[in-house]
Amino acid sequence: EVQINDGERKPEPVVNVKPVVAPLVFQKTDDMLEWCKHCTEGYRGVKITNMTTPWRNGLAFCALIHRFHPHLIDYGSLSPHDIVKNNKLAFDVAESLGISRLLDPRDMEKLYVPDKLSVMTYLFQMRMHLGQCPPPEKLEISVGEREEKRVEEEVSEPLSQPSVSVSDEGEEEEEEE
Repeated sequence: EVQINDGERKPEPVVNVKPVVAPLVFQKTDDMLEWCKHCTEGYRGVKITNMTTPWRNGLAFCALIHRFHPHLIDYGSLSPHDIVKNNKLAFDVAESLGISRLLDPRDMEKLYVPDKLSVMTYLFQMRMHLGQCPPPEKLEISVGEREEKRVEEEVSEPLSQPSVSVSDEGEEEEEEE
């Protein structure tokens, strides 16, 4: 209440207060999206742009888990076409880590656009359990580099070719290695 000079009390005007919930939800969503982008950076076949379609084939879920527990998922062996297999692997491993299973691998295959609220709820749960992303250099080998490294090793191996030496008479002779 506000007191006026003549002793009368007048009620204070009601001020319209806008709820702060909506901006906080958007801020949390943006934070979650940034966390997901950061934690999956450098993973083959994963580009996080929103909370629906990038998660459908399961690679992004597997990448998140692999970032924190590389020994639990062989990311290099995954195919983006194995939607059910990738999601089942991610959800099974996450469950073994104590993260409740909220999504079904078959639903991820059926739905062209997965349910945003379900994916976000699952990701919030993963983030609460997993925490901050470890830096990529802590990984034994960056995902996507495994194949490149194998190819580089094959290319850098010398081909077995006979060596050539010159005899005392100036003639070339081939020697077996």
